[in-house]
Amino acid sequence: MKGLKIAIAAAHGFEEIEVTYPLRYFQARGATVEIVTPDGIKDRVMAIQFLKPSIWIPVTKQISQAKPTDYCAVMVPGGAWNPIIKRTDGEVLDFLRGANKAGKLIASVCHGPQVLLNAGLVSGKEITGVSDIRADLKNAGGNVVEDRPLVVDGNILTSRDPNDLKQFSQGIEQYLKKNRAHCTLHEKE
Repeated sequence: MKGLKIAIAAAHGFEEIEVTYPLRYFQARGATVEIVTPDGIKDRVMAIQFLKPSIWIPVTKQISQAKPTDYCAVMVPGGAWNPIIKRTDGEVLDFLRGANKAGKLIASVCHGPQVLLNAGLVSGKEITGVSDIRADLKNAGGNVVEDRPLVVDGNILTSRDPNDLKQFSQGIEQYLKKNRAHCTLHEKE
C-alpha cells in the first residue's frame, strides 16, 4: 500500500478498535493515514471502548483543511457519538460527497454507515452495518446485507461491526490495489 493515502474521518466517541486496527494495518503496509476531524476538534480526538473513554489519537488535520481528492480512500468508523457528530456536520457530509463524486473508495464499519446515509450515499447501494442501523439503511433505499462481513458496491465498502475488521481492512487494501487509477492524487497547491 506504499504511496496510498487514506483519510480516517473521526470525531469524539469513535470505537477505539475501529480506528486503531485499520490504522495499524494500513501503516504496516506502507500507506499514509491521516486522522481528519470536524473543525471543532483540535489536536486530538477521543476514542471509546463500549461508551467508556479510552485513548486520545492525534489529529492530522481538520475537515476544512482536507480535500477529498488528496486521498485514495475515506474511512468512516462507528462508535457512540462519532456518527452523531459527523452525520450533522455539513463539511463532513460535503467531504464525503466530494470523495464519492471523485470516485474515491468510501469505507465504513458498524454505526459509520449512518454518516453515509446523511450524505445521500446509501440509496440503491448494497450495504451493511451493525444490526440496529439496518432498518435506517433500508429506509434510506439501501439494499441491506446481513450475513456477510464485507459488502462492496461500486466505491462503497461496508462491514457489520468490529468482529469484521480483518475482512474490512483486507477489503480496503484489495480494492485500492485493483483500483489504483482512483488513487491518482492531485498535487498540493
